[in-house]
Amino acid sequence: MANYNYSAKEYADAFEKIGLTKYQKRILVAHYNAPDKTITATGLAKALNFKRFNASNLKYGEIGSKVCEILKPSRIGEKIGILVEFDKRNDEWHWIMRPGVIEAIEMLGLVDTVYFKLPEEITNNGDKEHFEGARVQVYVNKYERDPEARKRCLEKHGYRCKVCDALLADIYGEIGEDFIHVHHLRPLSEIGKQYKIDPIKELIPVCPNCHAMIHKKNDPPYSVQEIQKFIKKKSK
Repeated sequence: MANYNYSAKEYADAFEKIGLTKYQKRILVAHYNAPDKTITATGLAKALNFKRFNASNLKYGEIGSKVCEILKPSRIGEKIGILVEFDKRNDEWHWIMRPGVIEAIEMLGLVDTVYFKLPEEITNNGDKEHFEGARVQVYVNKYERDPEARKRCLEKHGYRCKVCDALLADIYGEIGEDFIHVHHLRPLSEIGKQYKIDPIKELIPVCPNCHAMIHKKNDPPYSVQEIQKFIKKKSK
């Protein structure tokens, strides 16, 4: 039996090297969004409007095959198996997305995880970070996490939130000094692995509350202007 025991980072790196197409991303996200991250070939076919369930095997298998080429497992069984575990229930095979694949999908921003840990608390090793005791795994876009990009953004724009105009030092005093998130204005779905960021034009400072609200919607997230309209409605 093949042993597909890979980390989230290994899967994420493989997906980036492959250069997933929009259609392949749709397949992974459809599976991710299934209850308990579990789906059948028939269920996936319905989710993606395939005419036949065997198209699910073919298309998912193509992704698995490419991942196998990158990760080079010592033994290869069913190629979809590098992405899923199999469980037969009521004479039908159920595909259970592997934990590393789930986390890789989140790390790459293919789905919205809504909450963001503070940039000051994020390391640069690309690993997953958690709130202690929280139910939600938390990731920050790697372009926002880049310390040099963050530095250049804040040198230009300062530490005042571009959405609500709050300066955290005015609210919290000394502990709020030089404390802010940075937000990437370009949706993650449009960013390729070779993308080079312009931190002056594409990163802006936003407070943690506004940053979370921006990402309450995905593909694309809310714009600064949309969140400002919500704030104005509430204040009237």
